[in-house]
Amino acid sequence: MGDSRKLSAHRRKGAIEGGCWLVFAMLAYVYTFQFDAPQIGFQLGAAFWPRLVIIGIVIAAGWTVYSNLAGITGGGEKESSKVAVKASKAVDYRVVLIFASPVVYVILMHQFGFLLITPFFLFFYMKLLGVQKWRTLFIITTSVYALIILVFVRLIFTYMPPGRGIFHTINGHIVGFFG
Repeated sequence: MGDSRKLSAHRRKGAIEGGCWLVFAMLAYVYTFQFDAPQIGFQLGAAFWPRLVIIGIVIAAGWTVYSNLAGITGGGEKESSKVAVKASKAVDYRVVLIFASPVVYVILMHQFGFLLITPFFLFFYMKLLGVQKWRTLFIITTSVYALIILVFVRLIFTYMPPGRGIFHTINGHIVGFFG
């Protein structure tokens, strides 16, 4: 009987997490109205792509809330109580890190620069999300970083936060190397 209460608490935690994501998405969507003017080269406006990402967040968060309240697991079967209790203990600190890591990343990005800190963030975040193989971590981090540089530095010449002090210079050298 105690396991079923813990299982309900685990589902409730998942539903609350999904609800937090829904609130975040709602606030982000409202924020997009501050920069929603049509642009000369892109009539849909600057808020178009952020809103598409927000719609993806709403879909994922909605599914999280629904699946936790309905007791649906990845395989479509009811969860075993031992697995759910073990998972709920492991989730506590990881959920905090999953939400806090992007905030820390943004703070560090302005100090050390986007191009310098991004590969470390990608590696750490994938490790946090459960990728275990070092080879996979390295290949994905390198590939995503290369894709970011190709698209944003080489193709559309997007400004990236350059960092402060010596890190500004280092990021400038990175852009010069790939530019």
